[in-house]
Order: sequence, then C-alpha cells, then structure tokens
Amino acid sequence: MQKKSVVAITLLSLFTGYILADVSDVVPGVLTVGEIENAPLPYPELQVPSPEFADFTTLNQDVTWDAPPANEQQIAQALTELAADPALAGDTLGAIVIDALSGKVLAQHHSEQALSVASLTKIATAVAWLESFNPAHRFTTSAYQVDNTIYVVPNGDILLGMGAGDLTAVNGHAGLQDLAEQIAEKIAQNAQHTQDPVLQIVEGYWQGTPYHPHFPESDIAPWVMPVASGAINRAQIADYTYHSSPLQQLGESLATQLAEQGVAVSGVQVVKMEKQERIKLEKLPLLGEIKSATLSEITALMLQTSDNSLAEVGGALIADKADFSPDFAGSSAGVQAVLSRLGLTSDTLSLVDASGLNLANKMSAQDVGNILHYLWQCQQCKAKSAGANLAVSQISGTLAGRYHGVGLTANIHAKTGTLPTVSSLAGYLLTKANRPLIFAVIVNHREETAPEPVRAAIDSALTKITVNN
Repeated sequence: MQKKSVVAITLLSLFTGYILADVSDVVPGVLTVGEIENAPLPYPELQVPSPEFADFTTLNQDVTWDAPPANEQQIAQALTELAADPALAGDTLGAIVIDALSGKVLAQHHSEQALSVASLTKIATAVAWLESFNPAHRFTTSAYQVDNTIYVVPNGDILLGMGAGDLTAVNGHAGLQDLAEQIAEKIAQNAQHTQDPVLQIVEGYWQGTPYHPHFPESDIAPWVMPVASGAINRAQIADYTYHSSPLQQLGESLATQLAEQGVAVSGVQVVKMEKQERIKLEKLPLLGEIKSATLSEITALMLQTSDNSLAEVGGALIADKADFSPDFAGSSAGVQAVLSRLGLTSDTLSLVDASGLNLANKMSAQDVGNILHYLWQCQQCKAKSAGANLAVSQISGTLAGRYHGVGLTANIHAKTGTLPTVSSLAGYLLTKANRPLIFAVIVNHREETAPEPVRAAIDSALTKITVNN
C-alpha cells in the first residue's frame, strides 16, 4: 500500500472542504501529528482475531490485579492543569477518569456536560452493532434468479473485493469473482437459459439520503461514501474520492466478472426494495453467496481507523434489525435503543448519525466512561470486542503516531475524535503500576482550530496520569 502524500493546503480551505471528519487522526496533511511516515493510512489491512467473545488480551496481560489504587489527588491535579492549559483557553472541557477494577470515579471535570464528541460516536455504534448481531456474524452478498433477472442482495458488506476473496483479510474477504463463478455454474446447469439476463442490484436497507441532509454534499463527500448496503472497498476510487453510486459500481464490476465466466448480462440496474420484499426474495433458492469477515474484525477496522463509511452502514444495519426507519433518523435511533437496553443512555446522550461527523452528536464524558466501563466489566457480552479492538498507542490505527518518546508503548487503548471544533480521546490506560484506568476527555473549541496544541495538552495530561501512578 502506498503512503499518502502530504497535502499542502491552508487551514481555511481545509476546514471549508473538511467540515466534519477525523482529519488529524487518519489523513496525513497539514494537521497531522508526528512524522508523516508514522501516520496511519486511512484503511490499513488489519489482521484482527475474531473469537466469539473477545477479551482485553493486550491490555490484561500486563495488569497487576492487586496493584495499589491510583492517586486520586494526582489525577485531579492533572485534569485541573489540563483545564488551565493555554491551548484550551476559552474552550469547554469535559473529562473523567475511572478505576476500571472498582468502577470508582477517581477525578472529573464537568463530566456531566453534554458536548460534541466527534468520532467517539463510533464507540456507541460499535457497541450497538455488535449487540444487534454478534462478533462472529458475517454479512452476505447473495444472488437469486427470477425468470430472466438475476437479483443480487448486498446485506451490509462494503469491503468487497473485485477479484477472488482473500480469507486472510478484512477488506476484500469476500470477492465478486467468487460470486460470479457460483452464478455462472448455476446458470450453466439451467438448460432453459436462452437469453442474456438483467442484473439488478438490490438496495434493501437504506431509503434515506446518501449523505446526512445537514451537510452540503461537496463538503462531506470526500470523507464518507454515500450510504449503501454494499460496496467494493467502501466505493473508494481514489484518495478522498468515492463512487457516486456504490451499488452501480458493484453491479458493473460483477457484470465484468460474469462476462469472464461466459455469462453476458443485458444491463445493470440498481433497484430499491422495502424490507418485506427483500425478505421474500431471500427465501428463494440461492444462485450464489459470499460472506464478509466477522463483525468483530469489521468493527475493529472501523474503530482503529475511524472509518466513517463503515459506521454509517453499521447504523443502517442496526436500524433494519430493530425495524427503525431506513434513514439517518432510524440509524441513530437504533443505536440509542440498544444503548438504552444496556442501561447506557442518559439525558446528555443524543445522536443524529452513526459516524460522529455531525456536531449534534452529543455525549458527556460520564456517558462515554459508562460505556467503556460496561465493556470492561461485562462477562460474555456481545460487544466486548469493541473495547478490546481500540487503537493502541504507538502501535495501531489512529494512535500509531502518538505517545512516541514518553515510554507509553501500548499503555493506551483508545478512540480518537476530531472535528474543526472538537478534540476528544477516550479509552483505557495502564499505569506504570499496571493499574487499568478508564478515561474520557472531550474538548469543544470556541472556534475552528488546528488540533495539535489541544491534542498535545490531552496527551500530556494522560502521560502524567500514567507515569505517576
């Protein structure tokens, strides 16, 4: 995979073109922290284990279960110094630190205030997605034939490969070449096949707008694909460029693969179906079917790389599972309904999308801390892997380029969140005494600003907490 080049643009044009995305965490450029060669690419190929119930193996292996409790006074001082840091002048800070083993709140700063959280939203989406299905679930792309029409129903896999599937990968685990071979074999068995069939790609999960209606398409299109129930590599055709119709691209690529198998199609169409129509179609005999990587692996990719497209499609699938409307309102309602069932909602938690691109996604530091504590202490819960698969300091995802030179390799497992007016970080840290702590830090800026100074202040506070305990 080639490294991305540095994009030399002004802050003003960046904020205009990138109104709402996790820019400084996944896109090397003028806002990237650290050296470019250490910055994670948007879509690294991750090999993530996918047991039925993941555990915090990489964090737990170093935990000293009888380690002395962390110093509450020192932690409170670190948060006080963070709030007073000049980089946060005029900003609003919400923060909390919780002892993972006891659940005790060790220190907090305005932790009950609802704030825009940016991509911390994806933690909530991952929990709801895993709880709605299960970590080992695989999403199918299935084909059926009715008369002279081949229907292909994508059931949520937007990481399809054009060629043969790679069972060792997450992105490209299922491949259209394999589906084409299955379809061609079945058609060859049908002696009554006399004319070229029509290939129809079914959108059976999403009836809403392709992008959240709050944003002009020109602002958001470079950072997330149009919502669709299937796609080849998230419909990405170049850096910051997505196909305008992921399902049309999928259909045309499948038609090419079918032609190579000796099956010509007379046309490719994208058709929308209501849920009940889709369910009826899925009761027909299969013409062919391919399966994605596990949901545990998919949510790991989403969390570690802060992938907006995966998050929004996850929201669509959650809505469909719970019979909410197939649009952004249903998606966010579905996520919140699952959190409510788990006892993880509050008056300060309110979502409008599944990715965190919208500033109207609000949570308090306490809300985020409660979700993370649930993931830490729950036994055999479906969502456990959401906590286990966060990015790791100096090692993976959006934290690969952070905490260098301070001796915190793998001490911090967390999710980043960045918008022009938001800097946030939440997850787990292991102190030098090997005591696991849960933290959530959310900063809402008074105006659009480059994130480096605030991020440095957050990292400094967490470093103090880690090395002094």
